[in-house]
Amino acid sequence: MTRAATPSREDHVASDARSLRRRTMQPREEQAASESSRPADGYFRLHLEAMATGDFDKRQTAGLGLIACGRQSLPYLTRMLASGDARSREDAAAVMAGLGEQAGDVVGLLLAALRAETDVDVQDGIVVALGALKSDAAIPALIDLITSPETDSVTRECATYSLEKIPAGSPTS
Repeated sequence: MTRAATPSREDHVASDARSLRRRTMQPREEQAASESSRPADGYFRLHLEAMATGDFDKRQTAGLGLIACGRQSLPYLTRMLASGDARSREDAAAVMAGLGEQAGDVVGLLLAALRAETDVDVQDGIVVALGALKSDAAIPALIDLITSPETDSVTRECATYSLEKIPAGSPTS
């Protein structure tokens, strides 16, 4: 009597190893893009790798990939916005701005991040993102930045620019 041709544990392990080899032999950008079940996860991992290695091109690819993933990227962007790395926080704000209407209700997250932020470059990135999202909810914070004597000139310019982008009667996300 012959045994049925059911895959053994060894067959599964060998198959997993072949799959892993194929994935690790691809360039990282292609690997991130090919992870179809959770593409945002792949781009988030690419972002982490770029932050660790200082690779600006990978950082840019990761950001564009997260934008392409739309709302699926929001949990990762929330983590990036809370990161200890200023570049990661700045990237999160830029990607949220790039999502536009797909970003949903991130204005509150950005406003909270702006209040807590101490790095002026990240503040400027958040301020520009708030303008790109065009929400009335950002207006009081932008006016505060413009009128505060403690605001540096670049941040004040960013706030003025962002305030001008918010049309009267825009949504209050």
